[in-house]
Amino acid sequence: MSNLSNQQFDTYYHRTDPESAGHIAKTGKLKASHYENMVFVSNKEHGGAKPFGRSVVEVQVPKKASGVDVSSNPEVHDDEVWWGFAPKDVKVTRAWSEL
Repeated sequence: MSNLSNQQFDTYYHRTDPESAGHIAKTGKLKASHYENMVFVSNKEHGGAKPFGRSVVEVQVPKKASGVDVSSNPEVHDDEVWWGFAPKDVKVTRAWSEL
C-alpha cells in the first residue's frame, strides 16, 4: 500500500462468521443487513466485537466518508471506536478466520 493510500483511507475491521467472511472476500462487498442501512466496523482487530464471529474482514474507508459513531454499545472497550458506514463507502481488503 502506498503512502498516498494511507493518507486517503482509514482501516477498520468487521467481525462475522467464517461462512459470511468467505462470501465477503469472494464478492469484495460488505452488505448491510435487511434491518440496517449501514455496515458496522471497529478500529480494533481484537476488540469487543468478538461475539459477532470468529472471522475478521479488513476494510478501508475514505477519510472523507460520513460515518456514525456507534461506540455507545456496552461491548466497546477503552479506546475502541465502532462506526457505521454506508456499504458503498467500504472497500474490502482481506478476510481471515479463527481469531
